[in-house]
Amino acid sequence: MPLYLIPNSLHLETKHIQIPEYERLRIQHLQHFVVENEKMARQGLKKLIPDIDQNALEFLVLDKENIDTDKKRITEFLKKHPDCGLLSDAGMPCIADPGSVVVAIAHSLNITVCPMIGGNSLLLALAASGFNGQNFAFYGYLPIDEKEKAKKLKQLEDWSAHNKQTQLFIETPYRNSKMIESMLQHLQPNTRICFAMNLSTEKEFIVSCKVKEWKTPDIEIHKQPAVFLLYAGN
Repeated sequence: MPLYLIPNSLHLETKHIQIPEYERLRIQHLQHFVVENEKMARQGLKKLIPDIDQNALEFLVLDKENIDTDKKRITEFLKKHPDCGLLSDAGMPCIADPGSVVVAIAHSLNITVCPMIGGNSLLLALAASGFNGQNFAFYGYLPIDEKEKAKKLKQLEDWSAHNKQTQLFIETPYRNSKMIESMLQHLQPNTRICFAMNLSTEKEFIVSCKVKEWKTPDIEIHKQPAVFLLYAGN
């Protein structure tokens, strides 16, 4: 009776979720799921298992704003349905995602946890950047306030230079351009930066260069899911 960590597509436009057939067969019997958003979960499951009976499915939607206080409800659900799936809105569950709380509870209940093979935007961006893939850190969202953001960028740059460590972070898609402007303004000219957008889709776009070499893309980057990276280790 395992908890399956089921990968979702990285982008809404993706028509199919690419996982091995043996992985798909492992979960086609499931009817109970812990999810971020029921609508997104149903869309993902339809891609994974086209003939799934949507009417037979039961979902526990995580309270992402109060995830730590939601533990009792999660525990009760897992006790009742130990054979279930954990599905993120995009990509791998538990990576830049609140699902880790669900996995921790599953372990405490001695429920077997089965991670499944699937796309992860952070690792895809790291691999495509050409930066250090043996020493890296992910920081989630940086501060919105420009002064605090500048301070954090410089801190990440210092850490990267000192430890030869790649730094990864994300931003709300409608602030992509603003984040790039901040990186160009506050990072050193020879620091390497990478912007990886719409990964695993037909609109995939990746630029990796030094700050001083950056050229504004001639494509739309506003409101597109992206990963940002910097590396000052050279």
